[in-house]
Amino acid sequence: MTFIEEMLKRGTVRCGECNRLGTIRKRHLHAAQCRSLLRLYRLDIISDGGWFHTRAFAGARSEKASSDVAYMTHWGLVTSNHKEQGKGMYAITPRGRAFIRGSERVPGWIAIFNNAPIAVAPIEEWTYIHQVRHFDETLIAAYRNPS
Repeated sequence: MTFIEEMLKRGTVRCGECNRLGTIRKRHLHAAQCRSLLRLYRLDIISDGGWFHTRAFAGARSEKASSDVAYMTHWGLVTSNHKEQGKGMYAITPRGRAFIRGSERVPGWIAIFNNAPIAVAPIEEWTYIHQVRHFDETLIAAYRNPS
């Protein structure tokens, strides 16, 4: 069993070569992230695309919400370009738009090590937006069709 496979199984493993403790964080896509993505989608439609700061769409708990948005880059739902756009600036991706519209599934979880995805849920655990745990489906119609 490789180091990565063992971390996926146990969560934390000490490296045999460098004695460093390795931890994998298995991140699930959750309802708060989907609500932030819906708000970003609406801003994107109203403004005809562009970059938006997390304060404009990520909700009240700004520090937690900012990290939630950053994790959404691992799913390919949003993108960031901190060097050109500045910190906290994100844009929705075509995959993010398709996920909101209900035409694309994403992994239910992603395993992250050293801030990089190293494993994703098997295809049978991929999810549509309306299947995300604790997500209120009534929000989707309001955000898909902004007035």
